[in-house]
Amino acid sequence: MADTAAAREPPPADLRTQTALAGVDLAGRGLEIGPSYNPLVPKSSGFDVRVIDHAPREELIAKYRGYGLDEALIERIEVVDHLWSGGSLADVVDAPGTYDYVIASNFIEHTVDLIGFLNDCAALLRPGGRLALVVPDLRWCFDHFKPPSTLGQVVDAHLRPTTFHTPGSLLDHTAYACTLDGEVAWWPGQTGAIGLQLPALEGAAKVIADGDRQDVYHDTHRWRFTPASFEFLLDDLRDLGYQPFVQVLGGQSLGFEFFVTLEAAATPPAARDRLAQLLRVRDEVLIGCGGLTATEADGLRGERSALLEERADLRTELAQTRASVSARVTQLEEELDALHASTSWRVTRPLRALRDVTGRVLARFGR
Repeated sequence: MADTAAAREPPPADLRTQTALAGVDLAGRGLEIGPSYNPLVPKSSGFDVRVIDHAPREELIAKYRGYGLDEALIERIEVVDHLWSGGSLADVVDAPGTYDYVIASNFIEHTVDLIGFLNDCAALLRPGGRLALVVPDLRWCFDHFKPPSTLGQVVDAHLRPTTFHTPGSLLDHTAYACTLDGEVAWWPGQTGAIGLQLPALEGAAKVIADGDRQDVYHDTHRWRFTPASFEFLLDDLRDLGYQPFVQVLGGQSLGFEFFVTLEAAATPPAARDRLAQLLRVRDEVLIGCGGLTATEADGLRGERSALLEERADLRTELAQTRASVSARVTQLEEELDALHASTSWRVTRPLRALRDVTGRVLARFGR
């Protein structure tokens, strides 16, 4: 696709906010995690919200001022109500079960224990409360060369907890993080010169050692998603009993991000087709990272639909064949039982015995 100016333009801020909050009742009491200088529900706009961040407002201001951030953005940094630098949210946030919504933008991918984070959010929400997430799409950011996170990786991180990110997850960033025209995030349709952030694995030995010692935090994208892979992972974790959320709204993308709204469901949703979900994940990755055109992607989707229909037809045909064979076997067994019980079968028994003896004699002496 053409590298046009339009392809480089981010979505309007108001559209991003509206999309992120579309499934949330903002009239209630909320939590926003890590908003820094870009809160989606600022207190200054009248929202009843508590802010969670890793440092007080004064430290955040100094941090971003040191980065040269525009003063207008720095002014948006709000007073932090709860300081959190890891571990369970329940340890720093009071009144569990009383919040109407939790919002986290570009945060979930940084968590050390994704399952633990989801369960902490569920514990903070009242029944019917919702978790709104803004998530970077791996296809359009520096995670471009990495595959979507797997179910096993997420479960491993939960069952074998660490304080900070593991050596492997830190090394993956060093080895595969990329840019497009020097930018760490871009928009669908944008083309340019792709490059590695650390082409000679600069700093790899240090992050491996730090991750192994677990005594210093390095920020990284521990988890990577596309819209379809996120929903697939969420469903698998729910089915295995690791977290209670169901995606009630989401999958919509704007720029390099996608937006999902989750709600803890008391009853599981309708049965799902895991193969169909995996095929959607495959399509998304191939389109975003495999260089497929839209026409080729449509062809893949058509092929997938045809295969799924063929599989359904074969399953129906197999069930019908099994039923037919079972009925025929039953019929033959009934006929055989009737034959054995008949008078003619009993009367001709001596003749059958004589036939068997005669056959054995002839076979012995030759015929």
